[in-house]
Amino acid sequence: MENEKILDKISQGIMLITEEKYESARDLFKDIISEDSRCLEAYIHYGNVCVNLEEYNDAIESFKKVILLDSDYSEAYFSIGCVYVLIGDKVKALEYFNQAEEKGFKTSEMYQIMANIFFDTGDEAQALRNIGRAIALDPLNGYLRLFKARVYLAFNKPE
Repeated sequence: MENEKILDKISQGIMLITEEKYESARDLFKDIISEDSRCLEAYIHYGNVCVNLEEYNDAIESFKKVILLDSDYSEAYFSIGCVYVLIGDKVKALEYFNQAEEKGFKTSEMYQIMANIFFDTGDEAQALRNIGRAIALDPLNGYLRLFKARVYLAFNKPE
């Protein structure tokens, strides 16, 4: 029964997020965590709420708690990487994205973000490698193909 109560509260928190009531959602997820300090989903949602509130250090700490509880929880590594992208630390972002990938997290979104980072730093090979991975996972996404063309054009390879 206790688990059902927590799941109900998580659903309420998600609804608050969709209504953009981030402070209320943050407080609710804090309550859930105080009731069940091992609830990974609550930590993930709490971290996401903190990102929306631009409380990046709190978000990173929340995602790191997930990793402490379950070192194979790949989404937490990805989430930390995204926070580091937001605060402009591309090296740390790539470090966490690589860890997410090692743990089995492979999405076109992650590879697209990585391709953008490498493109911005002028690393053509890594940009193409990662956008290729993104396309392989989402072959019908025209934006990814346009990005690949942009990379080729930026590095004077019109083929």
